[in-house]
Amino acid sequence: MQILFEILFVFILSATFGYILEVVYRSSIQKRLINPGFLVGCCLPIYGIGGVALYLLCKIDLSFISIPALRVISLMIIATLVMTLIEYIAGIISIKVFKNRLWDYSKRWGNIQGIICPLFSLFWGICCILFYYLVFPWIGTAASFVSSNIICMFFVGIYYGVFFIDLGYSMQIMTKIRAYALKAKELVDFENFKRAVAEKYEKFAGKKSSTFSFKLYTKISNFLEEHKISKTSNTDTKANESNKTNAETNENSKK
Repeated sequence: MQILFEILFVFILSATFGYILEVVYRSSIQKRLINPGFLVGCCLPIYGIGGVALYLLCKIDLSFISIPALRVISLMIIATLVMTLIEYIAGIISIKVFKNRLWDYSKRWGNIQGIICPLFSLFWGICCILFYYLVFPWIGTAASFVSSNIICMFFVGIYYGVFFIDLGYSMQIMTKIRAYALKAKELVDFENFKRAVAEKYEKFAGKKSSTFSFKLYTKISNFLEEHKISKTSNTDTKANESNKTNAETNENSKK
């Protein structure tokens, strides 16, 4: 039971810290406030999963390697490979299943399908070492404290409650984006898509619209529904016109 709570605790820390890191990094690069990932709230599941993977890797007994430096290097290499694999699988699922690109490394040297690249794989390795020395030693103690404190447990429950609601809502939007992408026959770049929708409604409403708000996701959902209705209406109109033309042709043939 203790290990399970430690995993839940690590997920919260990693997903939240990863979110903050991505907000700072992407916003500084693009010179505007960016809400990274596909969730509405301040959580990046891929960082949460990665953090849990790092935590479990750090628990592996490498005492059979006598040289401490070699032990750390071995852990870094294993962690880099595992984290890169997680990132690749997440990217493939996003692109192949939801027809949606959440990040793009296509301009980075040595990238594979724009999903992974050597630079960010190195970043994962460095994160592993920092995690091993700065976070891992006190995770067990911190998790034990939180699990024995009813107030902390309450907030953990709130976090996961909000997380699963957010996940369900965001997955619905991802499904709509998938349908939109299939009709358009092109891959959707989620960040550019969010900005385009925000700008569309900004012009319509006559006031500034941010890509960093819950309302934007409602606007995205509305936009996709409008697009769906528009497509359906166009199809029905074309079908009706076709039926009318066929009927007129048959009538003329009879005459």
